[in-house]
Amino acid sequence: LKIVTEEDDRAIRIRFAGLDRLAETDAAAFPSERETALLEALDADFSVDPGAQQVVITLPKRSYR
Repeated sequence: LKIVTEEDDRAIRIRFAGLDRLAETDAAAFPSERETALLEALDADFSVDPGAQQVVITLPKRSYR
């Protein structure tokens, strides 16, 4: 597993790479209700790329206070 953070003017991305078994995972398995609630609370986006074996969470660059 490799975790990489990236940043630009508008967003911060957290990339979880090296997920060898991601292609074997049922696409309907996520985001689940629990993850969806967290994404909504953070105003974040979530993407899964089985071909690249990665999951990316994108957070808007703003204060969460």
